[in-house]
Amino acid sequence: MARAVECLGLRACLTKSIMDCGDGLPPNWSSCSTDDCIQSQKDLYEKHHNTADGRIRIWFGLRQIMNATDRLLLETRDAAQKLNTGIHMHIAEIPYENQLVMQAKGIDHGTVTYLEKIDFLRSNLLAAHSVWLNKPEIGHFLKADVKVSHCPASAMRMLGFAPIREMLDSGVCVSLGTDGAPSNNRMSIVDEMYLACLINKGREAYIAGTTNPTALPAETVLKMATINGAKAVLWDNEIGSLEVGKKADIVVVNPFTWSMVPVHDCIANIVYCMRTENIESVMCNGRWIMREKKIVNLNEEEVIASAGKRASDLLARAGINLPNRMNYL
Repeated sequence: MARAVECLGLRACLTKSIMDCGDGLPPNWSSCSTDDCIQSQKDLYEKHHNTADGRIRIWFGLRQIMNATDRLLLETRDAAQKLNTGIHMHIAEIPYENQLVMQAKGIDHGTVTYLEKIDFLRSNLLAAHSVWLNKPEIGHFLKADVKVSHCPASAMRMLGFAPIREMLDSGVCVSLGTDGAPSNNRMSIVDEMYLACLINKGREAYIAGTTNPTALPAETVLKMATINGAKAVLWDNEIGSLEVGKKADIVVVNPFTWSMVPVHDCIANIVYCMRTENIESVMCNGRWIMREKKIVNLNEEEVIASAGKRASDLLARAGINLPNRMNYL
């Protein structure tokens, strides 16, 4: 991943998703001790942090509470704080997670309640999903300055409807994410902006019994995709907005296509109308990495062809035979 980021010219916070317990893990994962988990992340930090002209930062990663002992949680907290880096963790994704934590830990709600109890919550924590939170837990996030990554496509597909309005109203920093390919497929922040607006308006209508088109307005969603994203990865002093003194990370949009014309309100058009094909060029750290829709630093066609072959090889190695459901040439 670090090599790919460096080659493409991207900027990234990279993390290894670690687990030191849990049922059903493959043998090579279940044999990984807590010490191994911590040390492997320290090694990655030492090797890759602040490389690629400062574009790569290494974070610590925890898969989820079902796959982490208390020792792993607390030592990850301390190690990340000592190295002044962040922690990424999937939190309160599904009801079963909260139920399991309540049963195992003897608490009255779920993951966030328990993490607050053991003093794990910190301002360098990025909580992915955060769907099944109650009001006191939102308060815990606010008090600790925990950041949230809202993944609307993944939420609709398999998780549920997160209390995004309540978190934003309380002052919690909420950004946008895509989640991984198995639960999203499109992996597009452009799509996530559109979906975030829609599903949160739908949630408000369900709760209140009446529609409210002003719920989660376009301006808020654009902030979630830009400056809040930078805050979520602890990088807002350098990126996330176009300001004097910040890094030159720029996305050039062509609004003069069928999907965005007419442009009466540029923010509304970006959130509600823009598609990925409207993005013409991308600059990172002052250098063009996509120019006029062409990736600058590698051959995109070769990468796509290689990915297709590798995907077929993975299916074969896994012994998976997919049904032929459609005839095509």
